[in-house]
Amino acid sequence: MAAREAAPAFARRLGAEAARRDALDAVRWHPRDGTPADLRAVVILGDGAKWIWEHIATLFGTERTEIADWYHPSQHVWTVSLPASGCPARPDRLGCCDLESDFASLLVGDFEQYVSRALGAAYSP
Repeated sequence: MAAREAAPAFARRLGAEAARRDALDAVRWHPRDGTPADLRAVVILGDGAKWIWEHIATLFGTERTEIADWYHPSQHVWTVSLPASGCPARPDRLGCCDLESDFASLLVGDFEQYVSRALGAAYSP
């Protein structure tokens, strides 16, 4: 689902769509201890904006897996690592430096290797 609208309006639409697709179904009830029902596990793909995860938490409870899309986080990584690497700021000229090949490390989940090569001694986990 995608839309350009205020966060509360989007959250209401997302909740309605999730209910329509049975994502808010209870899979286990706790009638004796008063705790909320367990909802069906869902996977949420978002752009990493804080408000998305805050609204998602209220809709889906703890039975969710949050995944940031690839495009938005990688954009931030480039923004941080390019100045430190000495590469030109224009993405169409990145073939002149090692960051382009190192970016594959990030794609397979080796964040520390990518950041340490991109930032050198400036990075310490």
